[in-house]
Amino acid sequence: MSIILNYLNKAAESKGKSVEKWLLDTAENAPKCTLATHVGKFTHPDAKIAYFNNVKVSNYYGYVCTDNVDCKVDIVCPAQYIATANFLLLKLEDDNTVIDHLNKNSEKIQQELSALTVNYDEIRHKFLQIDKNEQYNFSDERVKQVYFPVENTYHLLSVLTSSGMLDKLKERIIKMKNYERLAKDKTSKEYKEDYSSVYDITEIGFGGTKPQNISSLNSQSMHGSAYFLSSMPPTLAVNNIRKPKTDFFRNCLNIKSFLPLFYALDKIFKTDKNNINMRNRRKEIYHSIVDMIMNYVYVIRTIEPGWSDNVESLPIVQKIWLDNKYEELRQIDNKWVDEMSLMITRWIIFTYEKILKDKKIVLGDGEFISFKYETSEILVEDKEVLM
Repeated sequence: MSIILNYLNKAAESKGKSVEKWLLDTAENAPKCTLATHVGKFTHPDAKIAYFNNVKVSNYYGYVCTDNVDCKVDIVCPAQYIATANFLLLKLEDDNTVIDHLNKNSEKIQQELSALTVNYDEIRHKFLQIDKNEQYNFSDERVKQVYFPVENTYHLLSVLTSSGMLDKLKERIIKMKNYERLAKDKTSKEYKEDYSSVYDITEIGFGGTKPQNISSLNSQSMHGSAYFLSSMPPTLAVNNIRKPKTDFFRNCLNIKSFLPLFYALDKIFKTDKNNINMRNRRKEIYHSIVDMIMNYVYVIRTIEPGWSDNVESLPIVQKIWLDNKYEELRQIDNKWVDEMSLMITRWIIFTYEKILKDKKIVLGDGEFISFKYETSEILVEDKEVLM
């Protein structure tokens, strides 16, 4: 039996109704439900506002936002109509929800519902009457708000929680915890495998004993709780800073911390598209790699000036770049910018090829020149900020 028919049978049986009767009653309640990606009730349980963002913007790559996360859509409704919300968000065999199939009028949903003694077109029409809150252009006094300066005026912004992102975060953390447990279990085939952990997680509950009062996702998927990541700044111990002895790139950079960025860069290299959005993404990823390198540089610059005097094997251009003894020289001389841009670009291309191995894209002189130019811009900008 398919997922949808199995679900309908159980739901109808629990209410002592026929499947057709349960489906019709549930469809009638669709207009009382609100489709949402951002839900005000996560801030205050009495907040009435919910926002549905169905416009995808592709130029926010690298930022944490709903466009860059495969988020589920949520539904907000009074608790007595939660059955409608849960049915519409039911995932079918292809991982798409019932409402996804209804919106697309897919052949699968037609076959599934037409097998029942109901009028498919009528049922679909009723379910698609769900409120998409397109008419909402106001906020709620119980939602946190902030005035944001725009030119000579201010925009009042309402800070709303993306329940889809909360759900995805919890899903990933639970998956990581489960894999960690298996990696420590001697009876598991994953025993002694590498695993990742997220520390200092805060778990917060929404809705108390009635999570359905917040939203369908909060009730069905998140089970009334979410995980918050720690936002405390890192503590850098100066005594533990690794000084370069022969070469900054070999001695100080941890390639593992760069892996996600290099894999993202490779994905862009291998895309068939070559438009402005793809070029901007490539540039953003490359800049993120250079920015991460600069983070190591800033830490080394906190060491007492003159530390490189006793490091004879370190190239002089790296001493100028890293040691604040040469801070004034960095400002008045540009020769080191060209030399360091060359070194950084070579390291990035070499590291990309080392990580991807035989799966790499062979980069030519054009890419090298472009990367070196972008690196020079970042180094010059860093110099100007410190002036």
